[in-house]
Amino acid sequence: MKHTYKLSFISACPIDGEEIHYKLTLKTDNTTMAEDIVDCAFNKGEPALQEHLAEQFALKFPQASGRLKGIHKAITIESSWKASQ
Repeated sequence: MKHTYKLSFISACPIDGEEIHYKLTLKTDNTTMAEDIVDCAFNKGEPALQEHLAEQFALKFPQASGRLKGIHKAITIESSWKASQ
């Protein structure tokens, strides 16, 4: 069975403190706890670059393919990864 998990969230830019609006999509065959996804997005309350957040999602959920899309200063950044298992 395939599962798709989607999350929209806002985080501060570690460079200038401005809001970055994110949309995350994870696709997997495994059940994934919503709390784990939110915890990863929260990044222990610390601002992070999108590239770092995408790496964190890929490492925390290796069974999932994903896409993280962020908008900052009118620039759209997209990071994507494939399941490693």
